[in-house]
Amino acid sequence: MEPVTLGHYWRVNPRKRALVGALAVACGCGSAGDLSIGSQGEAGAHPDPWRLVWLDDFDTLDAARWEVSTHTFAENLADFVTDNVTPNGGMLELRVNAKAAGSMGKPYAAAEVRTIAEFTYGKFLTSARFANASGVTSTLFSFYDWFAHEPNSMNWNEIVIESSGTSHLYYTYTIQNLANADGRQRFSTPVDVPFDTTTDFHVYGYEWSPDGVTFTADGEPVQTLSADVAKELLLPKRFVLSAYPSTRTELEGPFDPQALLVVGLYVWVG
Repeated sequence: MEPVTLGHYWRVNPRKRALVGALAVACGCGSAGDLSIGSQGEAGAHPDPWRLVWLDDFDTLDAARWEVSTHTFAENLADFVTDNVTPNGGMLELRVNAKAAGSMGKPYAAAEVRTIAEFTYGKFLTSARFANASGVTSTLFSFYDWFAHEPNSMNWNEIVIESSGTSHLYYTYTIQNLANADGRQRFSTPVDVPFDTTTDFHVYGYEWSPDGVTFTADGEPVQTLSADVAKELLLPKRFVLSAYPSTRTELEGPFDPQALLVVGLYVWVG
């Protein structure tokens, strides 16, 4: 595979108003040298060593890129359902709502999409307005799909951004720890941001390389993980967007079903 050597900024439709980063695909990319050579950009832009691999502006939901989830997990008070994922007017809507009386499964419905492709290292960005309801979290994250590659291994390996209230985020990485009942251990850092994540669109993301992981908000670094941590996160990962009611009250407080219906909006991923 061609090394990821040329970094540039790519501007899209002003309505989508943003700086788009790069996703470095697996299958050969991933050395420090691949990610450190070259920088070019618009006049006045900061040098950026990443090359854009693809951009999705969600005018449609590309089935060649995205899988719509239809599962749940213990910390999710809802089932992910296909009907709650809708591209609408150039934005991806991820809805959380109550199911009709008598429905099968959990009483609430939520939404998740994940890339079909897996990635090893890269810069992952999305422009989003997070869902606004007590107990409902919006996310963007990358995870090693051990469910497909190593069934029953509980080989957790994740890089995660989760909303927490209207101006609070959690930056988290998760690794395997079989001493715990669920086979994993989370390391989370709560960070306040100087804006309301639920009233306007902001750009969230992270840069993942052998040298570390840097989480960003509107292009500014807000949390950094060391190279030693990055070594524990080297497995290839799928990229995910989701919105769901969580049992984890440290994220969004107690769940308030009276606040439903709520929607997380994602304008682009790149």
